[in-house]
Amino acid sequence: MNYLLPEGGFKTAIKPLADRSVNVLMFEDQENKNIYSIMINRDQTRIGETLIGYCERQLADLTIKLKDFKQERKLVNHRLGNAKLPIVQVVSRHKEANEECLQVQTVVQLPSQDNVDDSENVGADKVLVFTLSSNREFTEAQRKHYVQLINSFIPANS
Repeated sequence: MNYLLPEGGFKTAIKPLADRSVNVLMFEDQENKNIYSIMINRDQTRIGETLIGYCERQLADLTIKLKDFKQERKLVNHRLGNAKLPIVQVVSRHKEANEECLQVQTVVQLPSQDNVDDSENVGADKVLVFTLSSNREFTEAQRKHYVQLINSFIPANS
């Protein structure tokens, strides 16, 4: 199996059970020079779990793990980009090192051909989680950049 990274690639004779790699992209807002990040995580639902169920389970986890975690709003049953992928979007904030951290998370359910096909995980769906994060209120430019980025996502098998 060939495994590609932005920096290069490698081969592995054994197929990984899962890819839980994370990409963290750092940006500087040109308007006010604030630093913000967009993180992309790979995960999968539990067998038979809906996308909303997955998000609710993750939010319950965050409530326990993150100091002062508050969910501000959730968008359900939305579709993303030209591929019309199912998404759930959550806006939240929490404390990190005594600073407020703001986040917009967009959980994208990948098309079924991208999903797990081994017999142990039939019924589990692969998801990508795009997270816009900053320790200041988001600017209009940051929000527009995030929306442009997630709307431009094209699944690998499209």
